[in-house]
Amino acid sequence: MRRSWLGKYHSPISHPFKGLPKVVEQQMINSVAMRRLGSLEEVANGVAFLMSDEASYMTGFNLEVTGGI
Repeated sequence: MRRSWLGKYHSPISHPFKGLPKVVEQQMINSVAMRRLGSLEEVANGVAFLMSDEASYMTGFNLEVTGGI
């Protein structure tokens, strides 16, 4: 089984900070090692890799697309 784990990211549908004060937003961003939110493209790149021939011999792998949460 191959899985990807998602972190905090920008999305047009579910923005993680909708309605939160800016100070809380900054605290949440600071909780991520990369000090930024991920993009949907970065998530898609990880999923595309797991579905590609380059990952065909991988089994039981978890790919964390979390930015270091």
